[in-house]
Amino acid sequence: MIYENWISAQKISEILDIHDPFLFIDRARLFSYNLLSGAQSEYVVDSSHWIFKSHMRNNPVFPGALLGECLCQTAMIDVYSRLKSELNRGLLRSTDFTFFNKVTCETGPVKLIAVAKLLSLKRGISTYTLNLDDYNSGKRIAQGSLCHVINFMSGMIKNA
Repeated sequence: MIYENWISAQKISEILDIHDPFLFIDRARLFSYNLLSGAQSEYVVDSSHWIFKSHMRNNPVFPGALLGECLCQTAMIDVYSRLKSELNRGLLRSTDFTFFNKVTCETGPVKLIAVAKLLSLKRGISTYTLNLDDYNSGKRIAQGSLCHVINFMSGMIKNA
């Protein structure tokens, strides 16, 4: 694999147009492999994270929906790096996740590593395989897939 330089959270926020507290990436980088592409991101969760103040107070587990969002945001970095156009943003069509382990911060901060690998790109449809791992323990947290459809109509409507 060939990795590019790390992209800061600030730049990712601009690319994805997602801002704190709903940006679940601290830094990311693009990579290429076997003529395809992908993205890798890191996100550190600790016991002071805002979600633990309201979600399952007596059992602080990071919500699976937000772990899925972390994976989707990672894939979108690769999508937008290829499109490089506001007009071709697109629509998230489907996701499928399986969760294996919980993310808690009982023993300290947890560094999450998300990887989105592009499996295919056909007729404007990108299909990704997604993996989320706990860097500290080496355990797989979740895996899944994502299908993204380029929205060509948005440019037509915007320019009408």
